[in-house]
Amino acid sequence: MNNLADGWQLVPLSVLGEWGSGGTPSRSVKSYYESGTLPWLVIGDLNDGYVDSAATSITNEGLVNSAAKKLQPNTLLVAMYGSIGKLGITTFECATNQAIAFCRPSSEVVHLRYLFFALMNAKRALVKKGQGGAQQNISQGILKSHEIALAPIPEQKRIAEKLDAVLARVDACRERLDSVTALTARFRLSVLSAATSGRLTADWRTKRQASPSTDSPNRRAEFRTLKERLSVELKGKRRDEILELFSLIRESPDLPLGWVNCPVGIVGMVSNGSTPSRADQALWGAGVPWVSSGEVRNNLIYQTREQITDDGFSSCSVKLLPIDTVLIAMIGEGKTRGQSAVLKIPATINQNVAAVVPFEGLLHAEYLWYSFQAKYEANRREGNGTGPQALNCQRVRELELTLPPLPEQYEIVRRVEHLFALADRLEARLNSARSTASALTPALLAKAFRGELVPQDPSDEPVAELLKRLARERSGESTAATRIPRAKRTAPVAQNEDEPTSVD
Repeated sequence: MNNLADGWQLVPLSVLGEWGSGGTPSRSVKSYYESGTLPWLVIGDLNDGYVDSAATSITNEGLVNSAAKKLQPNTLLVAMYGSIGKLGITTFECATNQAIAFCRPSSEVVHLRYLFFALMNAKRALVKKGQGGAQQNISQGILKSHEIALAPIPEQKRIAEKLDAVLARVDACRERLDSVTALTARFRLSVLSAATSGRLTADWRTKRQASPSTDSPNRRAEFRTLKERLSVELKGKRRDEILELFSLIRESPDLPLGWVNCPVGIVGMVSNGSTPSRADQALWGAGVPWVSSGEVRNNLIYQTREQITDDGFSSCSVKLLPIDTVLIAMIGEGKTRGQSAVLKIPATINQNVAAVVPFEGLLHAEYLWYSFQAKYEANRREGNGTGPQALNCQRVRELELTLPPLPEQYEIVRRVEHLFALADRLEARLNSARSTASALTPALLAKAFRGELVPQDPSDEPVAELLKRLARERSGESTAATRIPRAKRTAPVAQNEDEPTSVD
């Protein structure tokens, strides 16, 4: 930082207070932790603000038998490992582990909140100084030698007060943006719920005046015809399993006329895929798009991360799935299981994904996709197994689908697409606003530490003069403390200490 404001000075952090770090009592000694009353902070407890809680506490025995140190309120904390530069200010007596450096600021030189904001501004520079392999870290030596721009004490207070006020407004803006984002997510779920219950198209049905194509008896005839066709086309055990699903079709007084609840397995052909051997590179490369479960994220798939060759395609049990095949992820403890997608290219899939190829004239692919999204949580609960929960093809066939007549499916898809497009535009504006808000904090900090955030006062004591004055005062105190009054001599003394004193 070459252009310092008048009266400012670059100083190493070491001169701004008393620095140290904590320690970890032995985990093998239960008495160091059980019934502990002293909060013991780790990096996960730091929140870039005032720290008001700790996940763990230690006993006094644990404190005295480790490198941990008791810290008082208003001690500044800085993470040195992993999350380098993460900050905290204590609000209670506590201790920390060795991954956290602490500073007891010297109030003669630096204002606590000014130092906090200065370190927040320095975080990127501290991260760049990280050392080590997978987990970067900095030492106390690196931290204490880092220089910050120090303003005169009165100006420090003005800067800290201004940043507290302005950044509080920035945080409030972020919170409002986050709350609106949550509302858009709830809006999407509400649209899906209305779409798959008939509420979204109630006016559309009214206008059609219950046309014959939506009459309930016609739906039953439609399914009878489909059952007869499948009984001819399918063979073996799968034929029996799918035909049994027709017994699960049911109408409900809660559904609009012409709507039925039915299993997915009677409105589309369900299958899964496979993975060619990773050991054989000849099976992987340009060729057939291959979808893994991680790519199924409630999205439309126009391209895949990987492809398999013709040899790869023929070497394992996969099919080339047509455009508008609906996919559902069957494996995953995180968000993956139950998420869905629609193919917009011919592709094949791995064994952790189920494909539903809709029967023509009965099911609109994107209606099924929206239905899977509407029932995401319920579908996830259908996973079974003693290990990680998972769906399988038969479970997917048995998933319940609320099915309107095909013309209404098209209208539902059209309306959902329109409403989701509105939500997309709103979310794009929210993301832009969020990016702007996120850029405000570093911009304000940079402005503050260029000396441009608050007016300067020429009467403020420059930092250079402050440091000189404090050095003189400390030197004077040291001299006064070590000066020994000299006794008045009455006669010269030239005697060696080892020689005996003569006595007359």
